[in-house]
Amino acid sequence: MKTTGPVDDPTGRARSRHRVHRCRLQRVATTALICALTACGAAAPPDRPTDPPSVGAEVEPNPSHPALARNKAVPDPQVTELTPHPWTRAIPAADGRSVRLEFTSAGPPCQQLGRAQVEEEASTVTVTLLVGPLPGADCSGRRAMIAAPFEIVVPLESPLAEREIRDGS
Repeated sequence: MKTTGPVDDPTGRARSRHRVHRCRLQRVATTALICALTACGAAAPPDRPTDPPSVGAEVEPNPSHPALARNKAVPDPQVTELTPHPWTRAIPAADGRSVRLEFTSAGPPCQQLGRAQVEEEASTVTVTLLVGPLPGADCSGRRAMIAAPFEIVVPLESPLAEREIRDGS
């Protein structure tokens, strides 16, 4: 049996059900706020920076943490309808005989890396990433707009030295 009249509280005062409910909500909200504030004040472990990176700062991938590691792109010769795709960063190897390219892509089955095309000249190295759908992939209609970071190491015929790396897309 549900009553809508006053309710006795531990102090002996009568309260309406609405007021009791509001007080309970306030206690829960206050407790949650205190917990959140005390958690925010915890010291950072010594191996971690206390300041977050600034807006627009690049966060380096962390291979020891799978969520922060880039996906390794492997060219698939079966990819069809190849189109140039931009890369975002080129990092030459210490010996200059290869370049690690970082790019963002929706990935398979509609944006699979088909190949990396390299054109080496005296003053420049132009690298073009070519992507396309896998055979039989239905890439028509609506698709989720999700992208992931990828990387590929592209070998060079001769050491990079002072040559400029260009995006061929």
